[in-house]
Amino acid sequence: MSAPELPDAPARLLDSVPDGYEIRTLDSTDVEALVELDVRLFDTDAWPESMFREELNHPEWRRYWGLSVAADAGDPSEAADAGEIVGYLGLQYSPRIADAQTIGVLPTHRRRGLADFLMRLAEERAAAWGAESMMLEVRVDNVGAIRLYEGHGFQIIHTRPRYYADGTDALIMSKSVTHHTETLEDQNSLHRKDPES
Repeated sequence: MSAPELPDAPARLLDSVPDGYEIRTLDSTDVEALVELDVRLFDTDAWPESMFREELNHPEWRRYWGLSVAADAGDPSEAADAGEIVGYLGLQYSPRIADAQTIGVLPTHRRRGLADFLMRLAEERAAAWGAESMMLEVRVDNVGAIRLYEGHGFQIIHTRPRYYADGTDALIMSKSVTHHTETLEDQNSLHRKDPES
């Protein structure tokens, strides 16, 4: 008997996505789009197709969400991008710990609150699933991402030397989500105005 799937985020949370965008749960039909997006985001650090297939084939302990431009987005210049995945989040859960497997937003869609939204979604889901803490890995030279994570209360707890393909170290960051009591909608009303996220 297979384990039950992790509960998805309720509609009230997904509906609080920043204006002009939509978010949905991803599945195995999205693998090719994710591989293409990952290469655009992370170049030599991108995951192979087999890894994404493995990730998406286990909804009992992993969930992925994709952000896309809404069909009714107000900016006509982005109409051609409607439906295309422009950002995503992958979250894994094991007893008491959640791990943000991957998170990214295309450069042309940054500074619109999307990465900030994905982080808050990850923290809310981690807490809802029963995690006490949430962890992630980041390149030591990815200053923007480190700043984002620190802004969400993550702290560096370890360094993995030469973790990435080009020899760059990885920082392991962690935060407690035990007392994660704010709703995503309440946070979104505050953070949507932040031009840096």
